[in-house]
Amino acid sequence: MNRIVIIGNGFDLAQGLETGYEHFLLDYLKGIIEKIDFEEEDYFEDELIKFEVLEKNEFYSSELLQTKSISEFLDNDLFKQKTRKVEDPFYFMGNQTKDQNYYVAKLTAKSEFFRKLLISQNWTDIEYTYFEYLIYLFKSNQSNFKMQKNKDLISLLNSNFNFLKSKLIEYLKKIETSAQYQNSLTPFMELLKRQLQKPENEYLKRFFKVNNEKLKYFGLPYTYFLNFNYTKSIDFFINSFSPEAIHIQIHGNIDEPDSIIFGYGDDSNEHYKTLENYDMKELLEHIKSFYYPSQKHYIDLMNIIDSDEFDVIVLGHSLGLSDRVLLESIFEHENCKAIRLFHRGKKSHFYKLIALSRHFKNKQSMRKKIVEFDENDFLG
Repeated sequence: MNRIVIIGNGFDLAQGLETGYEHFLLDYLKGIIEKIDFEEEDYFEDELIKFEVLEKNEFYSSELLQTKSISEFLDNDLFKQKTRKVEDPFYFMGNQTKDQNYYVAKLTAKSEFFRKLLISQNWTDIEYTYFEYLIYLFKSNQSNFKMQKNKDLISLLNSNFNFLKSKLIEYLKKIETSAQYQNSLTPFMELLKRQLQKPENEYLKRFFKVNNEKLKYFGLPYTYFLNFNYTKSIDFFINSFSPEAIHIQIHGNIDEPDSIIFGYGDDSNEHYKTLENYDMKELLEHIKSFYYPSQKHYIDLMNIIDSDEFDVIVLGHSLGLSDRVLLESIFEHENCKAIRLFHRGKKSHFYKLIALSRHFKNKQSMRKKIVEFDENDFLG
């Protein structure tokens, strides 16, 4: 049998790496403040955002640099009216009519896509937010979409997304440079190493339908680490786990920026089919399935799941829709016999089950493959 260990961002977070999208976006916003401080300017602008200090004597950048979340950053009093209290942070699209002098600082989201990211309160899926807004633009302008004006809207969105991708790569490189990878396994890693060893006989009998005679021939599963992260935090663990384990970094890595696949990955979505049938290549520019064939990893993975029966361990992956087609190819494959979900508690495990169900057309098949909740499968 084979084993596929799916590694997601939760693995990096469990190691103390600040690789979440909220970490990235907050660092991006703080970077703007640091740039203004360093250059002693009162104005900054790039493709996504414009920041203006309107009353320099009252602007205290330290307040913003000490914030711990995007919500806290945007809710800072510097962005609120001085004459009367306003609950909403001051971010908008340029149609504000109030006297700007009521404010100490003004933060303008130049991109509607980026504004949606900031106000969504859901930092986990930039790729899905991109796709939702792409569909919104298409559907709201579909009747006259071939007009140049509407093509320009899609080009602008794609440009915004590419800009954000470049900033994400810069941020992750910075995180990698400052990361202190352990020279010895942490207690969590030691626990994980034990959890990934040879399955117990009862497990093999239940999910792989083997009898006592066949059990004699079952050794340690051949393990493939399917890594969805762009970082290399898993490398040390894989080397200590087994010299024969294979690492597949399916979406590329930050040491090779051209290898990175960043976009939306559910081409079974009914809205996607509408885009596909429309003659405009820009609509499909950030769909992951067009990038997989350019890398050998995808074909390698398909050959692995076709070659033998396997179980799957999900370790820190959100099972979001942005990877739906790829995950569905694994989970629904007839060779997939069991799926085990690492978690942060019973409720976390339950929510993982809900997310997993979105990758199955055959729900009965899913129920046969689920490994029940185990408190030892805890993602620290």
